[in-house]
Amino acid sequence: MAVLGPTSRWLILAAGLCGLLCAAARAEDRIAVLLSQFTQETDPVRKAKALPKLGDAQFELMRKETAAGNYAQALHIAQEYRDEVRTATTALKSSGVDAERHPNGFKQVQIHLRKSLREIDQAILAAAEEQREGLEAVHKDLVSLEKELIDMLFPRQPGKNPEKDKPKE
Repeated sequence: MAVLGPTSRWLILAAGLCGLLCAAARAEDRIAVLLSQFTQETDPVRKAKALPKLGDAQFELMRKETAAGNYAQALHIAQEYRDEVRTATTALKSSGVDAERHPNGFKQVQIHLRKSLREIDQAILAAAEEQREGLEAVHKDLVSLEKELIDMLFPRQPGKNPEKDKPKE
């Protein structure tokens, strides 16, 4: 078995560090590409379908930032995600599509939003006391958006809107 010299050890260490830095850069590059696709998409349904991939990449980075103790960056990522969900929801609403009859896009956003709320909950638990308030505000906004999507997908919930619940004569 060959014994590595000090120079070889330093080269291996440098290569390992370079690999770690490249992995972080790849994650940010992936987010940049997905964000570009999301932003440039004009069709509301395709924009909504692009959101889960972008959100998953953002939450992966947010978990890494939280684990590293960089809560300010994790908060920034959560705020960006909230804004993207708001953009997708607004685009779907403005399309004039009946979400109950044609849920395509609406349900993708709602399902991913439900998953993201769990991610935000985990980040709140891990965050420093000073950062929790910002994450809780993002959580509150996302809960509101999810409620709005649920109401669009299921408008005839018992006790919700008595005018819509009445059968047509």
